[in-house]
Amino acid sequence: MAKYEANSRGLDELKAAARTGDFAPLYFFHGEERYLQEYYLALMVKKLVAGPMESFNYRRFAMGETTFAAVREAVEAMPMMADATLVRIDDYNPFSQPKSERIEWAALLSDIPEYCHVVFTFDAVAFSKKAAAEKDGEDTKEKDRLGDVVKQFGCEVVFDKQSPGELTEWVTRHFRAAGKKISADLCQHLIFLTDGTMTRLLREIEKIAAYSASDTIVRADIDAVTVPTLSAALFDVSDALAEHNYDGALGKLDELLRLQEEPIVILGAMGSLLRRLNLVKAATEAGKSAAEIRDLLGTKSDYYVRKLISQSGKFSAEYLTAALDICFDADCRLKRSMEDAPAVVQECIVRMAQEARK
Repeated sequence: MAKYEANSRGLDELKAAARTGDFAPLYFFHGEERYLQEYYLALMVKKLVAGPMESFNYRRFAMGETTFAAVREAVEAMPMMADATLVRIDDYNPFSQPKSERIEWAALLSDIPEYCHVVFTFDAVAFSKKAAAEKDGEDTKEKDRLGDVVKQFGCEVVFDKQSPGELTEWVTRHFRAAGKKISADLCQHLIFLTDGTMTRLLREIEKIAAYSASDTIVRADIDAVTVPTLSAALFDVSDALAEHNYDGALGKLDELLRLQEEPIVILGAMGSLLRRLNLVKAATEAGKSAAEIRDLLGTKSDYYVRKLISQSGKFSAEYLTAALDICFDADCRLKRSMEDAPAVVQECIVRMAQEARK
């Protein structure tokens, strides 16, 4: 059995394997970009087991269906009319199992047959290589055995969000495939509205392409049919407050509540936005450049930074501090009382509007 070093270049190794067909025996897929995870899983199916006996050579264990005995049987089964088998295990972490089961998993995963490839995928369950807690006196060597096996034979692939530049190229290609043109700036606007996840972007691209009557996408096309994420929608609330359009701010809030966004989540996101605006306001007044602010925020998106700089410029530092205090007070009220949650959030926006009038 070949040895693979687990390292931070997991995605690069997977891309190389996809080109050559020389996949590792063991993978752990996780990360917030589900589109890429499913894309590479589909590619592995196509490269390894596609054919008349795919249903036999490809075994998938959905969440809640995994047992060690069933997986072992699938791993040891010889391929039929193919050169390989693929075993996919969803939302099951062998590291979180009791000691006796971890030992069994370590033995199985250290001796995967040459023809078999095993992929653990994580979506609803978070991936962690920390072993499950055991009673005092457990042999620490036994606790670490599974980790050593994964490090020696496995490849951990983290599917993070793509960079703004990569996403812009990807969005442009998908619109082109639909017979549409779109500018780089509008790509960035769409990425901002969708929080840059490819699964959501793909849905919105299909809607926008179907809605647009022209071969060139304009901003009105995007804004007409795209449902923004909560963080993007709150920029509209903040914009309305900056323009003294208080009815508009409450209207935007009502839209979020009608979409069944939880009031406590709305307040948390509003507090997060206000903290960023405070930070950007202070950084701008201190003479920091947009690139320095981008690094300070830990983001790759110049578009997002420009929006924060623009919006922070519409408020005084005193107002942003007061608005953050109002938001914090509302958050505390929700967490310690049985008050009507939507009313508390609405009152929070009203108090921010009153503060803006001063």
